[in-house]
Amino acid sequence: MTVNKILFTDFDETLLTTDKKICKENYDAIEELLARGNYLAYTTGRPWRGAVKLIEQLGLPKKHCFLICFQGCFVYDLEHEETVGGSPMDTEDMLNLVRVLRERNIYLEAFGKDKFYCFEYTDATKRYNGLTNESYEVISDMDVLASQPIYKVMAIDFDNRAPLEQLKKEAEEGVYPFDSFFSSDWFYEFCGKGQNKGTGLKTLADYLQITMEQTVAVGDEENDLSMILAAGIGVAMCNGKDIVKSQADVITTRDNNQGGVAETIHRFILGNEQ
Repeated sequence: MTVNKILFTDFDETLLTTDKKICKENYDAIEELLARGNYLAYTTGRPWRGAVKLIEQLGLPKKHCFLICFQGCFVYDLEHEETVGGSPMDTEDMLNLVRVLRERNIYLEAFGKDKFYCFEYTDATKRYNGLTNESYEVISDMDVLASQPIYKVMAIDFDNRAPLEQLKKEAEEGVYPFDSFFSSDWFYEFCGKGQNKGTGLKTLADYLQITMEQTVAVGDEENDLSMILAAGIGVAMCNGKDIVKSQADVITTRDNNQGGVAETIHRFILGNEQ
């Protein structure tokens, strides 16, 4: 009897090339993975709507595919268009975090299911949206955030990493009641306590009744570590951060522009090396 496996793959600098496309090697390997009855989970910090839009723009498959977004806080069945699980931030704790960031003049974006909210449109807004093309709303009232589920809050500074490093230091000291991590050199993100890509991986594996031993996760950034550590086989991209490569089971020989995800699929799911 064939035992189904699941591949959990990050998007940026992992599945996608540097210019945000998908190489033929990765696309063909995904097609073969799915044709053999396995599952695929696109696992990203991106919001739900933006991630679905990206999947459609790239022509990526949806059958037997799932989306884990908001850094693991929301799990979605792409084929059947159904929510598998979701866990927004505690409202009061989220509002307190937003107040702290605003008091320090740190630019922030708070993410609902369909769009993100910011308190001013800045160069950071323009630059972030140039990368992701998300829907957004500029607000002036905290009540907007209090009135609906918020899945993550992201602090952004493209010019000076020091304020973000200070947030990380405080988070490690237990100041904030959230999981938090760098998702890039410029983004420091907060999610509900215990909510991360590793949690999303476990939620989906339980839903599909697949054991941890049959899961494979591949990523490049600090926010991918939780799923790399949770998976039966955790793979770091060779172009990934040193902290990720130091804790993964395996490091790819190909980077994100050369089919590192295809290498992972052939080696650990299809059982043939290319």
